[in-house]
Amino acid sequence: MQLDRQSAVPLYHQIVEALRYAIATGEFKAGDALPTLQDASARWGVNLHTVRHAYQQLARLELVEAAGKAGTRVRAGVGRSPGDRELARFIMRTVRTARQRYGMTAEELALMLRTGEVTSPKRPRVYAVECSESQCRGMAEELTERWEVEALPLCFHEVRVPPADGTLLATYFHYNDLRRLWPETFERIRFVAIHPDRNISSRLRGARRVLVAESEITMAQNIVADVKRHHRHPVRFEPVLVENAADAFEGANRDPVLFSPRMWDRLSEAAKKDPRAVLLRYYFDSRDLEAAGRDLGWRPSSGRCP
Repeated sequence: MQLDRQSAVPLYHQIVEALRYAIATGEFKAGDALPTLQDASARWGVNLHTVRHAYQQLARLELVEAAGKAGTRVRAGVGRSPGDRELARFIMRTVRTARQRYGMTAEELALMLRTGEVTSPKRPRVYAVECSESQCRGMAEELTERWEVEALPLCFHEVRVPPADGTLLATYFHYNDLRRLWPETFERIRFVAIHPDRNISSRLRGARRVLVAESEITMAQNIVADVKRHHRHPVRFEPVLVENAADAFEGANRDPVLFSPRMWDRLSEAAKKDPRAVLLRYYFDSRDLEAAGRDLGWRPSSGRCP
């Protein structure tokens, strides 16, 4: 069984479809045992929860049943006779093609065949995963502008269990955070590179000193390094470590104060209007995002510039 780890289709659902195909075409016959959870997990390179979820879905479809110590077996009467197998292969290939090429479910395909009405397939759902609401929203807007997708912001600090549907698109910046927080879902996450706003230099032009508001020194140092790559004017960057973001204005005089997205979210609306406050937005690396969209089969947005 070959699983597509870059697909927007959850791995458990890919397992379900592959096993449905195997049952429909006679590879698994009535009474045959499916691989144990441990064997399937090792064989397909997924965790036990993913296999268990797939087997539970097959049981709900009444294709398999738990058989105690004998494991999970194909139910009686669900196999195909040799004469039906070629038809079953054709149907399953068609369903798979509709899903992989057009993002359609079997139910949507059946509805089109039944009514004869061809409608545009729904947009693939993708979650922009980041640590701050403002950055999540910005990333979701980027995705919508570039691709024909339904992009939704998802702040991982506020979600214990991520959605089971759609693609999770995150930045390499939070690779270790997400591996720790979402171990069961980590294999579904697609990571892409980001870069700071390249126009930040024009917003800081004329300043001799810029304060960088952060709660952790390592984060502040990373931000300074990022900005220096794009800022060509002589300026002194000074990290200011604060828990309360607004405290960074103390001692700033007229100097600009640079806030990362997560620190910006901690400011009041009034503080955000302070003329010294500057939000440092991060954007997707264009080539990395292009590769991700191509791998996931997304269609370019109709309003996208060539």
